[in-house]
Amino acid sequence: MSFRFFLSLLLILHKSDGFLLLPSTTTTNAGNKWPSYSTTIRNIAQSVTNGADGEDIVDLDDGNEDPINPSKISSSSSEYQEPTDRFKYKVHALMGTYDPAEGEVDDEGQDGNILKAMLTFPTQYVFHVVGRKIQLSTNDDDEDDNNNNNNDDDDDYASSVRKIIYETTGDDNIVCEIIPRGKKFIKVQCEAKVESATMINTIYDALGQMESTVMKF
Repeated sequence: MSFRFFLSLLLILHKSDGFLLLPSTTTTNAGNKWPSYSTTIRNIAQSVTNGADGEDIVDLDDGNEDPINPSKISSSSSEYQEPTDRFKYKVHALMGTYDPAEGEVDDEGQDGNILKAMLTFPTQYVFHVVGRKIQLSTNDDDEDDNNNNNNDDDDDYASSVRKIIYETTGDDNIVCEIIPRGKKFIKVQCEAKVESATMINTIYDALGQMESTVMKF
């Protein structure tokens, strides 16, 4: 069915008066008349010829782009958010950025491949370790004495952790923080300068060998 025939059919239906649901005399809620069908068809034909905004429609076959109305461009670009580090690590891992060099052993017996890829040495590194207090006071009658002994236990465990890190790194500027974890456990986090992934793994192994250590990360 050609476009010309379609227009003619609409005009015939309009002149038949009552065949269509909305004759030209129907009014809107605001009291304005609906435009006649001939006017509507003429407007549609004009918009197709000249473009919706009065601009000439570019021929699709000439290789040029259609005109773009800036007001219709999505504002999503202005709401761009920087990807999280976790997302970046996943992307780099999928791209093979963290793959070991060709010929390098990569199996369950190897440590530090991911750290080598993610960190640039030397660098500052924070060790986290949770341990059981070395000595627990049994004097429940004296609360002050209990608190003093518990503080000593915290200091003893933190000192042991700091000593292990110092013996491996040789860093004189180690900063440690003690975070209580109930009455029986404490968390110690120490920041030190490390030279390699091997040094980090060595420290974790030594911390894990401590009898009081229950978790390290």
